[in-house]
Amino acid sequence: HFEALIASSSPTTCSELGQLQRLFTQRLTAFRRALAESVGDGRDWPALWKGACGLFCPGKGVCPDSLSALQRCVEQSCAQLVKERLRELKLVLVEPGELPEEEVDESRRAEQLTEMRSQCQAHISSFDEELGSFLDDVAQISEIQIPSTVTFAMMEGLELQLATALQALQSSMPRVAPLWPATDLQVPSWKVQRAAINAAIALEVLLAAVNPNCERGSTRLGTALKDASTSGHAALSEKATAITNLLQQHIEEVNCTWARVVVGAGEPVARLGSFWKLADDEVGPACGWGSAKFPAREGEAKSVAVPIQSSAFVFERLTFASQSLASAKLKGSTPAAAALKAALAECFAAAYEDKPSDLARLKRSGMSHLLQWLFDLNFLHLALAAAASPGAAALQMLRGLLAQTESIAFSDPVDRVLYQDLLKASVNNHVQETKVLLAPFFTHKPSFVSQAQPGVGRSNSNSKPGLTAPGITGDENEGFELQTSYTAPLRPVLPRFPLLPVAMNVNARSDLDRLRLEPRAKAEIRPQSLMQQAGGLVGGLGGLSSRFGFGKGEDAKDAKAMNV
Repeated sequence: HFEALIASSSPTTCSELGQLQRLFTQRLTAFRRALAESVGDGRDWPALWKGACGLFCPGKGVCPDSLSALQRCVEQSCAQLVKERLRELKLVLVEPGELPEEEVDESRRAEQLTEMRSQCQAHISSFDEELGSFLDDVAQISEIQIPSTVTFAMMEGLELQLATALQALQSSMPRVAPLWPATDLQVPSWKVQRAAINAAIALEVLLAAVNPNCERGSTRLGTALKDASTSGHAALSEKATAITNLLQQHIEEVNCTWARVVVGAGEPVARLGSFWKLADDEVGPACGWGSAKFPAREGEAKSVAVPIQSSAFVFERLTFASQSLASAKLKGSTPAAAALKAALAECFAAAYEDKPSDLARLKRSGMSHLLQWLFDLNFLHLALAAAASPGAAALQMLRGLLAQTESIAFSDPVDRVLYQDLLKASVNNHVQETKVLLAPFFTHKPSFVSQAQPGVGRSNSNSKPGLTAPGITGDENEGFELQTSYTAPLRPVLPRFPLLPVAMNVNARSDLDRLRLEPRAKAEIRPQSLMQQAGGLVGGLGGLSSRFGFGKGEDAKDAKAMNV
């Protein structure tokens, strides 16, 4: 009859249920005391009840008494009340409604992102305060410890609340297709970008609230999950783990959507097609190659041209993504960085589908394209490690492309011995030089081994015991030194300068020949000599002034001034 008694009292809070339980317990305890005194055998109540069960219910053991039945009914009623009360709480992660279509400048975008984070923090703080008041009420059900039945019902209600809020968040997000395989994607508007960033910020704030070691202080939500996971009760621990996994799953999905929007919104200048159109002798100057100097037993050290930095196509996209993570106010969190790596992996996988079909034929025309491409692929292998799971297929494609390109580029044993370790050392140096600018890619779970910082200057030495030549023993200094060499900025376009009308004159072409750089020249270019040659070219062009309308008088003075 306890269910009817509790129902007739119509309790609306756990505190009222606790008061009913204490009232009924006092009355049952007084009745037990009176019953034991009437028997008068001096035994305590458990022994007396055990004897009565053996007398009236032989063979059935000790039956539950009224106090146990009361406790069970109160716990069931409290669990049901907890679920009903939790349904009344509302967790809103993002403001409902359609966002206005507007294009704003960068400063206004930053203000809007700050407002988004403040609103998300206010929503979650309000929910946490309501949850705290509710938990304080639940604690009144017992003066010792909250029953596990009530705690499990509370965890189920929290899971339902979070699942509902996350589902509403997913419905407010834009639908973005993967970047690979390549499709005709349009640059997303600021409205689409803002919706994706808002969802990512909301989940980041929620994840911080769930974390018991939150920098803003522990929350009641995080404390409840922590207490459930460390309670020692198997069902409670499993439920807390399920809630954590639910949050992690949605965080990865939301961050990957945001990352694809960010990468798709970029409008880089460098194009991969321009790289493949370069002549073999133009790749080094265009990509800023350096040289590796090997010590010789006699005479001057030998040098080999080698890539020392990623191509503009790769570096521009990585820097844009790193800057976007900082401007999105996501504080460089690990889930956001992993999602950004996955989106970039899809971006590069889609771009590299347009590679030359015959790499072996490309190698026969020169090694420059393959060496720079190998450098880029090795650098991406380090930068995009530990990406989110949606980018696993794209990463696998890039790894396969790296292995295929290496097998073709280093099919000759001489090329393998000469370049394979040079590229690895050069890539590691590039990581050290760019790890501050590209911090999100190397801060969270880096898969590379940090090398020592280079010394003063622009060179870095790397010992390589396997680089040997005939007649040189292993005791000789077999290291190599990577150096950055000065490259004339006119070099990539200089071979096409004679096509201009001003270069058709014989004198101008003779001056141009003095400035022209031989493709096979190995000597370091000095800025002073280059300026002298450029000055001679300008002087030669000035000599053509009479052919283009400069005569006597003022025109001649202008021509003279041009020569100077």
